[in-house]
Amino acid sequence: MQILKTLLERWQGPMPQFFQTIFAICAAIAALSFGCDYFLTELTALGIAPPAWFLKVAGWAASAAALVSKFTVDWKKKQETEALKGFSAMPQASPPPPPIRKPKWGKQNG
Repeated sequence: MQILKTLLERWQGPMPQFFQTIFAICAAIAALSFGCDYFLTELTALGIAPPAWFLKVAGWAASAAALVSKFTVDWKKKQETEALKGFSAMPQASPPPPPIRKPKWGKQNG
C-alpha cells in the first residue's frame, strides 16, 4: 500500500518546468501517433503516409517519456506548498464573545 501512496503523491506533486515541457511534447507525439495509427486508412487514402516507425515506436516511446516525466516531482516547490497548507490548517483563534448588555428596563418603584 505504501508504494501506491508514493505513486499517488508523485502523480499529484508539482512538476519542474523542464519536465512539464517534456510531458507536453511527449503527450502530443503519443496522441498524434496513436491517432495516426487509428486513422491510417484515411490518411493513406489522402496520400499522406507517415513512416511505420513513427506509428509504432514513437507512440510507445513518447508515452513512456510522458509517464516518467509526470512522476518527476519538484520537491522544493512541494515542501513550500505543504508548509503553506500546514499554516492555513492551523486552528484559528476564536472570536471574542459579544459584550454583555444590561437590559433597558424602566425604573422600578418599590
